[in-house]
Amino acid sequence: MEYPKDGPVPVEEDIPESISDENIGVHDQDTKEIGAEQHYSDAACLLLALVDTAQPVTPSANNVEHDDMQLALLGDVPPLVDIQNVQPTESGQDHSSMVSAVKPSTPSVYKQLPRPRNKNNALKICCDEIEPQTPLQETSAEAPIGSVKIVVCGKIIPVSTNTLKLIKVFGSGCSGSVLGVTHKTDPDVKIAVKRMVRDPRPEKASMRLNELKMARQIGVSGCLHIIDYYDAMICDQNNELCIFMELMNTTIKEFYECFHQMKEIPPGTIDRFLCHLSHAIASALEFLANLGYLHGDVKPSNVLINNGAVIKLCDLGTCCEIDENGTAKGSFGSTSAYYSPELVDIPPKPRTIQGDMWAMGITLVEVADGKHPCPKSQEYEQFSAIQLWEPKVPETIRLPPLRKLISCLLSREPKQRPQSYAEIHHMLNTQNLANKLPDDDLTFVNRVINMKSSYPTTS
Repeated sequence: MEYPKDGPVPVEEDIPESISDENIGVHDQDTKEIGAEQHYSDAACLLLALVDTAQPVTPSANNVEHDDMQLALLGDVPPLVDIQNVQPTESGQDHSSMVSAVKPSTPSVYKQLPRPRNKNNALKICCDEIEPQTPLQETSAEAPIGSVKIVVCGKIIPVSTNTLKLIKVFGSGCSGSVLGVTHKTDPDVKIAVKRMVRDPRPEKASMRLNELKMARQIGVSGCLHIIDYYDAMICDQNNELCIFMELMNTTIKEFYECFHQMKEIPPGTIDRFLCHLSHAIASALEFLANLGYLHGDVKPSNVLINNGAVIKLCDLGTCCEIDENGTAKGSFGSTSAYYSPELVDIPPKPRTIQGDMWAMGITLVEVADGKHPCPKSQEYEQFSAIQLWEPKVPETIRLPPLRKLISCLLSREPKQRPQSYAEIHHMLNTQNLANKLPDDDLTFVNRVINMKSSYPTTS
């Protein structure tokens, strides 16, 4: 929901009332966080992606919120500035993208966007700061132009930039932004929109079209633990691809940041939640593997949570095909902080589903501890840290099967990690936690979501 990067930060004040409002702001989230997370290609040893969308991705550490910025509506937000190499990892550090996995790169020089002069000014992105882009050819073959009909909860809804009203901005990054919107004539219909600049550069176009392909393949109710995708259209005015998808409350990253601020958490609650989270991530990855794909960018900002502890994976732009042995045939960007040791070896080994399992293990440790276990500020430092880090299961995790699972996921040798997602389910016996947590744990989840989300949960 990288979603891009590849994550939601609710904002409740100064919400414009229509698409024609002029105040424009760019706020950060999830999915989807789409933040400006860094991406690396497999050709360059598969580094940083994304980080998401659903939504929920964003610049710099912990996606610092710009409370002084005003929200912008779907049709009013200007084309996104594609600031390359500014893709924050979950540790909140930025790394350069599309570079060698074994050598430090020369820092890129970025354009600095103007800061608002006062709290009431929105952050404006001027046309003269955006490099002209060559329009892609045969746009109608990519998606309908200007409007499209989507089916949401059994309703056929015609959507265009003129029919949508902004609820909140989840996040923005180098690949796009994710907005929560409602339909003007049917306010009960709430969806997310991932807006991606139609950049003609091959690596950007490839990832964008890959996400569109995956979205169409997954569709609605394709998997209980992957976000629903409704359809897509091209906003020709801003030269953007808009992908319409299921709206979720927040990302797992923002969820854990929130609950770690709570003074008291009932004993065993986090362990049971981690079991629930493990089942959801493993089920989503297993579904993709059965279709012949690996995700490639598993991290807290690409996992979303909703009312009732419904957990879903998003940001499918980094998915790549795998062979019968689970080895990737190609690659898209992914986030360096979640690279498995074999991917930063010299030379790097091929990416496999065991790489996603390592990233899942890092995600579980991060949720339990409230921080990434080995964050670094530079890409080469990150790779070195991964090579030297000796994984340890946090003492706060006490459930023996869960400790065993995380230890297995974080084995430095891929062959020592689970060889299938069925093994993960068996190790935890998570089937009892597949659909529902105990009532007390559901109350805890809803409390955290209420603290973070602008959509209150219902009890």
